[in-house]
Amino acid sequence: MANIHDSVAAWIRFEILQSVGYYRWINEKTNLKRKIVIMSQQSIIKRILEWNESAGNKPPVLGTMDVEALTLQLGFVGEEYIEVVDELAVLEIDTVKMAKEIGDLVFTAVEAIRRLGFDPEEVMNLVCDSNDSKFAANTAEIAQATEYFNEKRVAFLAETLPNGLVVFRSSKDQEMDGKLLLKGKILKAPCHYKAEPAIREYANRLKAAH
Repeated sequence: MANIHDSVAAWIRFEILQSVGYYRWINEKTNLKRKIVIMSQQSIIKRILEWNESAGNKPPVLGTMDVEALTLQLGFVGEEYIEVVDELAVLEIDTVKMAKEIGDLVFTAVEAIRRLGFDPEEVMNLVCDSNDSKFAANTAEIAQATEYFNEKRVAFLAETLPNGLVVFRSSKDQEMDGKLLLKGKILKAPCHYKAEPAIREYANRLKAAH
């Protein structure tokens, strides 16, 4: 009877959790029972890190690098990259499989950032801030970018986005300062700033905290 009562109680708990909407199934290796894990709303990066911790990948102390673990993780990143390239080589690309392979690549790359001793969420926010700075936000930045690209003799198209920002794209395959610019590539306006200095500042803060 106890087992029946336990089963009924477990099912009731499941129904309650399901109504809340934050649950996940985790199948154990035995595949004989399932556990319900309450999931709070969180970013994809946080979910990736949580998965790695659940899999036994001990997170390093922020500001420190685990060389052995990083080397292993970069090997996983390389494997996933090769699988993406292999998918590109086929005559008829399976978009579903390609999406899965690229997802695996991102999944392994996120853990590689953590193996460097950084919070991937923080690093990706800084990278996104850098990419956001490629857009011109006002008339002064638009005029500055237009003059800059004209001086560089770069053919470009200026596109006003729904949010009012202006993005500059290469209008053809060309070179600028020895670098290839493919047609459609978003150009770095003079208002753009690189992510590396911001990440380096973040790394210095981590070191100072130790």
